[in-house]
Amino acid sequence: MLEATSYSVTINMYVGNGYVQTGSFFVGHDKEEASELFAQLNGNSIAMSRTVLRLELMATNEQGLDTVLDTLGCTLCEMSENIKVILKETFRMLNMV
Repeated sequence: MLEATSYSVTINMYVGNGYVQTGSFFVGHDKEEASELFAQLNGNSIAMSRTVLRLELMATNEQGLDTVLDTLGCTLCEMSENIKVILKETFRMLNMV
């Protein structure tokens, strides 16, 4: 049986020639909840700029293909606060079952 689309927030760091994923948080199978969680995070849309730290809201479909749904560039202070929010909200979502 195939699983539903899953959502995650990935942490990426710029290292010379591109971004490297350095971490990932599973945030469930509900797109609306994942999007609401991501909307709580601090940072700037990075459509035109390059930042050292980046968060991406990812969707992984049943075939294992990833799609970036949203992206934020963060300072180190914003990243640390965002990780607190992600952990708190993920704990809440997973324990509501």
